[in-house]
Amino acid sequence: MAVASRLDQVLEMFLDNYMRSVYSILPCEVVGVDYSVPSVDCKPLVYDVNDEGQTVKIAEINDVPLFVYSGQKGKVKITMPVAVGDRVAVLLSDADTSNVMINPNGDQPIVFTKRNDMYPLMAIPCFFTPAVPNSISSTDIVIENSSAKVQVKPDGNILANMCNITPDGNVITKNGTNLDSFYQDYTKFKAEHTHGGVETGSGNTGVPN
Repeated sequence: MAVASRLDQVLEMFLDNYMRSVYSILPCEVVGVDYSVPSVDCKPLVYDVNDEGQTVKIAEINDVPLFVYSGQKGKVKITMPVAVGDRVAVLLSDADTSNVMINPNGDQPIVFTKRNDMYPLMAIPCFFTPAVPNSISSTDIVIENSSAKVQVKPDGNILANMCNITPDGNVITKNGTNLDSFYQDYTKFKAEHTHGGVETGSGNTGVPN
């Protein structure tokens, strides 16, 4: 253990020891989820090292607000069904920001309180590269949920579970059926498809005209 003989050395050792446990971001694993808030309980995936070189476990961070990509004060949003075992990046502040989270309308003065500590701002769902490589498209916006997949292309086409929605609103199925053409052919067939020998009661009509 280091020994200090001057005030500046004591201050340096104090600050070094304090700052060792202060973070701006922590990679974590989700150990609990409350979908009603939503919030998550997180287990840090990294450890502290004390001044004696020993690894020290970082305590779990509970009730971290889950990041939701949204606009119009939450009326428009994209949510992720985060589950236990998922990885998140937890953003932290050195001041208590809870009064920011409970002031959605911005109608109250916001004052940071309880400074010089570590407070969770939000947990951002993500996977970490290159530890867990997972390739992405260089051009498309992709939304996946297990076996469901939507792919928005820059040319205006949208692929949804292997069917193609064209920029003009047409749909082409996985096996190549063009729904616009199919509907037009069906409408024409329905208009032109007539039978002779149609009578009331039971019996058979004549062959198609």
